[in-house]
Amino acid sequence: DYLEGFNKNTLLSIFIVPEIDNTVYSVQLVGDSAYIPYNQKGLVDQFPPYQVFNDTIGKIAVVDLVSQAFVRDIMLDTMGSGAMAIYNYNDQLYTICETNGVIAHYDPINDTTIFKAPGVTRGIAQVDSLIYVDYATNLGAYDVKNMQTVNDSIFAAGLYASGTLDTLNAEFYINSTDFGSYGLSEVYLMIG
Repeated sequence: DYLEGFNKNTLLSIFIVPEIDNTVYSVQLVGDSAYIPYNQKGLVDQFPPYQVFNDTIGKIAVVDLVSQAFVRDIMLDTMGSGAMAIYNYNDQLYTICETNGVIAHYDPINDTTIFKAPGVTRGIAQVDSLIYVDYATNLGAYDVKNMQTVNDSIFAAGLYASGTLDTLNAEFYINSTDFGSYGLSEVYLMIG
């Protein structure tokens, strides 16, 4: 496994980053660098053979887009496990770390990370300083500018597989499935 960059016009491979060897769900750009959250699977399976690794480490890889090379990993440790969605607000990065329900605020200028624990699990979208996230089975909004929950229950989304926000029509699209017997897509107004 590795991360691969492609030319958007020709879809030809431009570069490979072998240091990122696990699944990547999102990327954010700050200046000439790409910030890419991913997880390093732990070594101690708490419930063999189910691969429940309590020692999984969350990381943010930094890739220099000019030299097209891996620069370093920002370690989020086990607190940042489940790092998947990353958002940029005023060149500050916010990573949703699903395992512990935290948001990791990384400041690239000062190279510091602060964890906030609003109890979120999934990031869906961003509008200005608001990140739309999952609070248990409700979709809510978290304001990264003030680092606080604005609304933890815009609507009850239930357990869902994926979602996105259509900002033009102010609607959320939520997809639910059990990955076997059914699939369901629902549309919700942004105001609830």
